Amino acid sequence: EDPRDLGPRRVLGRITPTVGREKEIAELQTLYHQMLRDSYPRAALVTGPAGVGKSRVRSELIQRLEVAPAPPEVLVVRGSADHSSGSISLFGKALRTRMGVQDGADAAQQVELVKHHVRERLPRSLHFLGAFLGELVGVPFPDHSDEPLRAARANDQLMQSRIRMALEAYVRTQAGRIPQVVVLEDAHDADDTTIELIEWLLHCPDIRFVCYAFGQPDVIAMRPKLWSRASLLRMSLGPLPPSAAERMILNVLPECHADKRREMVKRAAGNPFVLEELVRCL
Repeated sequence: EDPRDLGPRRVLGRITPTVGREKEIAELQTLYHQMLRDSYPRAALVTGPAGVGKSRVRSELIQRLEVAPAPPEVLVVRGSADHSSGSISLFGKALRTRMGVQDGADAAQQVELVKHHVRERLPRSLHFLGAFLGELVGVPFPDHSDEPLRAARANDQLMQSRIRMALEAYVRTQAGRIPQVVVLEDAHDADDTTIELIEWLLHCPDIRFVCYAFGQPDVIAMRPKLWSRASLLRMSLGPLPPSAAERMILNVLPECHADKRREMVKRAAGNPFVLEELVRCL
C-alpha cells in the first residue's frame, strides 16, 4: 500500500479505474512534459466540491507520471484545517517526513537525521544550508559556532530569506537529478508559509519543478491572487458524466441491472464519492 495515499481506489475490494477524467488528466500530464522540455517551473490548481473526484485525478496522474520515461520524485503536502499558525509549516512537515524525522525523538538525533539527509542530497559546498533546512522542518541546530544561524535567528526577515535560499538550493539540486513534483492536497487548508514557499520555487529559473494543488472551490475566493505571476493552469472539475458513472458501476458490479444503475447514477448526481457509497450499500 502506498503510504502517500496515491494508490488505486478500491470499492468492494475491486480496483476501480478512473473514468470520465481523461481530458483533465491529459492536460495535467502535458504540463509536466512542458516543464521537462524547457525546465521552467509550472503549477496547476485543480478545484471542485468534496467528492467530485479530485483525489482520483491526483492518484491517476501521479501513477502515470511515475511510469513515464522521466518519472519525478513526489513530495505530498497535505492541507489541514486545524494547522496552527505558530507551528511548523505543512511544507516543512512533509519534508521532515522525507528526512525520517519523528516527533518525540531526541533533539540531537533529529539534527543528525537532517545532517545525514543533507549530506546525501547536497554537494559538500552546500552542507552549511542544513541548519536552515533544519529551521524549515522544525529541527533547530545548535548555533554556538554558527554565526550566520545566530544572525538569522535575531532577524526574522533574514531567517526567511535564508530558508528560501536553502530550499531553492535543495530543490534545484534534486531537480538536476530527477524532476521534482509537489502535490498540495486540500489547498484551501494550506498555511501561508507553504503557499509562499511554493510561490518562491515557481519563480526560480531553470528548475524542473511542478506543483499540483487540489482544493475546494473556495480556495479561489480565499486566495484570488494565488501564484498569479507564475505559469499556472487553473482547472475546475465538474460532475461526472452519466455514461462515465455507469462505467464506474459496471467495473464493480458487472451484473447490476440497467434500471438500478440508472437509479444510482441519478441519485449520485455526478459525484463519484456518493456513487461509490451507493455501490457499497447494495
